[in-house]
Amino acid sequence: MENNEYDDGLVEQAKKYSTASKFALAILLFILPIIGFLLGVKYQQTITPEMKNEVTVSETTKQLTATDMVEQKLDYTESAKPEVQKKPHELWLITTSFDTVFLDNASTYRKPLNPELLTDREYFTPETFVSNTSYKDLEVLSIKMDKEYEIRDTKDIPGSNIMYTTASYNEAEYALEIDLNTKEATVLFSSSEYPDFINTSISSASTDNNALLFMMSSCTGCAPSLAGQAVYNLNTKNYLKIGKTSAFEWLDSTNFRYKPIPQGCDDYFTKPFGKERPNPVCEQKLVDTEWITNSV
Repeated sequence: MENNEYDDGLVEQAKKYSTASKFALAILLFILPIIGFLLGVKYQQTITPEMKNEVTVSETTKQLTATDMVEQKLDYTESAKPEVQKKPHELWLITTSFDTVFLDNASTYRKPLNPELLTDREYFTPETFVSNTSYKDLEVLSIKMDKEYEIRDTKDIPGSNIMYTTASYNEAEYALEIDLNTKEATVLFSSSEYPDFINTSISSASTDNNALLFMMSSCTGCAPSLAGQAVYNLNTKNYLKIGKTSAFEWLDSTNFRYKPIPQGCDDYFTKPFGKERPNPVCEQKLVDTEWITNSV
């Protein structure tokens, strides 16, 4: 009997402790978030501007470091590119009886080493070329080139050791600068960049040789017609198409003027070997056409 009363007392006491624990736990769950919030606000107030700057600088430093890594990778990639290997090719610098000069491939004139390549045409050695032609002089040059170009047309710059040429290789056309001092050719541009640059010759250079006028023809090895014209600035590398013209004049180093072809006179001005020579009507239309001024 006494044992039962003792057990009942323990049960009642345990219930009281259980209720008190639940009440205490509820109070803690309510109070702790409030305490945490207040502590966070107080900590935020303790952060000084200097500490904020340190965080910003740290993030900026990380960003700059990443940028530097990219630049270093680009520099490595550029330096890893193999240099274009240039090989010497024989060109002949030929002087005409009018004291003008031009460059041409030696293979155009030189006797082939293989007799099977001989044709009915006449071949020469450098020693026999001048004595057997109307040309005045010949100089054999070994020019370093990245490709075995076929020279088409050349323009010499008076008082300079620089010559400009148009050339072809594998159905593409190129504009080249050839330094007679260093014996090296440099590509200015090609028809892959400017698709209209086809069957091209060099018409003229500006007053101080800073720009060139190119003429594109309809074909080669035929009676060609003018297909278009373009002006190229040798300093800025600017290429400007001006189409077909009936007249062209340089004003100074990079400025020029031209006249478009008058209506109804396209054949007269684009086909120099045409039958309509002269044509008074088209000539008068040319006089009446206004000049267009431009620069490159």
